[in-house]
Amino acid sequence: MRAAYGWLVVGALMMALDSLDDAGVTDVLPPSVSLPVMHVFTLGFVTLLIMGVGSKIHPVFEGSDIGHPRLMDIAFVLVNASMLLRVAFGFSTSTVAERALGASGGIGFIGICLFAFVAFQLMTGSARVSYSVRAAAFGQVSFDISKGAKPGALG
Repeated sequence: MRAAYGWLVVGALMMALDSLDDAGVTDVLPPSVSLPVMHVFTLGFVTLLIMGVGSKIHPVFEGSDIGHPRLMDIAFVLVNASMLLRVAFGFSTSTVAERALGASGGIGFIGICLFAFVAFQLMTGSARVSYSVRAAAFGQVSFDISKGAKPGALG
């Protein structure tokens, strides 16, 4: 969530600079700046916000465990890496910049696919069973503690 709002701030600053350039007040950004600005808002803010909320809320609504939490971490890193490449090379038309932008698209796509894989795994029966087992064990520990017994002790 913090990363999403960080990209929102970056996008807002880029939009403000773009507006000042359009008004003729400054000449900081090249004319092709709108492409990185839109990516910062859509991929950087909206997609990361969806990923952040989805990874926290979806398991609660679905009553399931995230089966592959490391894949979610990798997806987060890939989407952010995609954004960094997009912002760093989005202002140039050189061959290196074109290749970096192409890599940015591929990296972001893989990150979104990993998120989709994890999200769909949340909707499986095994993820619900895993959550139920963990919730039942937590409930038993809480019950044992409330009765004054050692957690996990019988009787």
